[in-house]
Amino acid sequence: MNAGKASPYKNLFQAMVIIAREEGPLALYKGWTPAFVRMAPQTILTFIFLEQFRNLYWDRHATKNKVRYE
Repeated sequence: MNAGKASPYKNLFQAMVIIAREEGPLALYKGWTPAFVRMAPQTILTFIFLEQFRNLYWDRHATKNKVRYE
């Protein structure tokens, strides 16, 4: 349900064209920096922990089977 006022745009393409025309093409990238700053640490930590858990698993379980998936 859309309780607010109606959107001035009919579809996504029209919205992009109007925003680029009125505010300039760089306006389409507003908010990219804060989103990147918010997501970058999470992504980095995810890969660090994934690598550490993978190494921990293989060190404990792969020695029994003498198989290591790289």
